[in-house]
Amino acid sequence: MRKIIACLSVVIFMISNSYAELVAEVTTGVIQKPLVAVVSNNVIDQFPQDVNSVIDNDLNQNAKLKGSAPIKYEVAQKQNMPWKNIRADYVVYTKYTKNSYNNYSVEVQILKRNDNSYIQSITYKNINISLKRALAHKISNYVYKKLTGEQGFFLTKMAFVKVTNPYARAGRTYELVISDYDGYNKHTVLRQRDNPIATPSWSNDGKYIVYSSYSGGSMAVYRLDIGTAKVTRISNYKGINSAASYSPNGDKIALALSKGYSDQTNIYIMNLANKSLKQLTINGINTAPKFSPNGKSVIFTSDRSGRPNIYVAPVNSKYPQSSRLSSKIYQGYEPNYTPDGSNVVFMYQQPGVKGTKIASFNMATSDMTIITNGKSDASPTVSPFGDMIAYISSNSKGYNSLDMVSLDSDNHFSVMNVDDNNTLIQSPSWSPKNF
Repeated sequence: MRKIIACLSVVIFMISNSYAELVAEVTTGVIQKPLVAVVSNNVIDQFPQDVNSVIDNDLNQNAKLKGSAPIKYEVAQKQNMPWKNIRADYVVYTKYTKNSYNNYSVEVQILKRNDNSYIQSITYKNINISLKRALAHKISNYVYKKLTGEQGFFLTKMAFVKVTNPYARAGRTYELVISDYDGYNKHTVLRQRDNPIATPSWSNDGKYIVYSSYSGGSMAVYRLDIGTAKVTRISNYKGINSAASYSPNGDKIALALSKGYSDQTNIYIMNLANKSLKQLTINGINTAPKFSPNGKSVIFTSDRSGRPNIYVAPVNSKYPQSSRLSSKIYQGYEPNYTPDGSNVVFMYQQPGVKGTKIASFNMATSDMTIITNGKSDASPTVSPFGDMIAYISSNSKGYNSLDMVSLDSDNHFSVMNVDDNNTLIQSPSWSPKNF
């Protein structure tokens, strides 16, 4: 449990840059997603093949770009680009130089159809082949920024809980796992036997994760230091201590406490410096709190109206007060703000329909949109730049997967699948930054 997570250290590349800005333009009332193809001067060596493949996957796993099928043969120079054989608006041209058996440099050029000059060029020098996925994700972030004007998320991380033998009366194993956003490079940072781990949540600087767990028969909230793997208990009141999440500046957490052996929980704000508490709710079962991006309010789930729904409470009110987000939401759980505060994403249950889907609520227009079509979609978490949602989906056999969907519901894919009943993945939490 005390191991350092080497995979989370930032990889620094030597970069040379040729500057010219490009942002995809909207010429009609409909946003057209640019088609982008990966073309290379090397499709033979394993390292270029692997890097190009990851870039291509990234181009298909986002909300603003679409990957186009790459051509399977080498193109020695950009001047030889066979545009007639490429069904794409842009080409990401990767030009590899082999420095030694395990070391490469790669120049990346973004080319535009009907434009003979390159738009943007960047070079990554002396890259060890063990860093192929990190290099590929870094290139994808670069391409995404240049073509959309927005930050990419391809070097972010995903924290989640893995449960082995979940239906056994004893011998269940709970693991807190951190992986790349796309499910690769999994590292177990905490493992417990028969003591559940639940609701991991990142601090905004990416240095800590808070989670709930049991120890010695009692429930508590703990903080994990990502760099050192040190675990610190930060809340251990009688009864339920659960669903903690950080404030934007990291000096507070919101959490659900029963403060006694009751089935009712209320939302509190804890000052991490002195452990003082401020109570935000007073009745019902209230849980799953999340701060707004500006830190002025907390959104959460409550059953006070007779069925679970979504409520908002101001942080600085003198007395506990909260209100329902919208009467349009029949039944809602586990709300999350998008980073700009423009939308709330949550689990939604329709009247008279079994199961849950993921939905979004627009704070400006009060429009609600269902963005997934599964029968058991749960635990949404929002990408750090707001246009992708990760969640847990379960199929008819009870197997579950980590899926992603764009906020506009246009792009939907799986990044991690479980193909047996002996393993569950739960409670995904998307890191707030690229590493």
